[in-house]
Amino acid sequence: MPAIYSGLQPYAKAAGLSVSLGGTPSTLLPLYDVSSGWQPGDMLFDTYSGNIFRCLANTVSAAVWVPVSDITTVKAVGQNFNITTDQATVVPVTATGFAYLDKVIVANASISLTTAAGGIYSAASKGGTALVAAAQTYATLTGSTIVAELTIAARLKLVSGSSVYLNLTTAQGAAATADVYYEFKTLT
Repeated sequence: MPAIYSGLQPYAKAAGLSVSLGGTPSTLLPLYDVSSGWQPGDMLFDTYSGNIFRCLANTVSAAVWVPVSDITTVKAVGQNFNITTDQATVVPVTATGFAYLDKVIVANASISLTTAAGGIYSAASKGGTALVAAAQTYATLTGSTIVAELTIAARLKLVSGSSVYLNLTTAQGAAATADVYYEFKTLT
């Protein structure tokens, strides 16, 4: 078996269907066992949830699978939306794993962010990969009770010691802050 499958290939081949876990991993995962070729250590990618599972035991109809991915949220409080320099946030990942930026939510804007625009990058000074595009605007953040989910432009493998950098292309033009919530999907 290959180490990672897209979807649930062994079951799909047997049933002649293209399936995913559909939110019921506790019911379907035990069926991915030795009879369909799964071995302890094999990994499975669930196209429905985006989660990755590792096989611990492959007993017929009672295989044991555990998730190897997890979401970690890092809150960067009071990010300055009136500067065009780096604002770094450390990626929460162990030395043996990696993570990718899965979601960014901005909230608690101190003023209406009508002018601010800019992205999030994998390296300082707008370097590396633009994880959120430089053209991202924040105009929907009209006050502290509004939240905005940013558009992810690229998902990149981030390793231990990595940071991501909020770096605006256009500053607000007046004192302005907001909290930025980075959701990282960590894999081990």
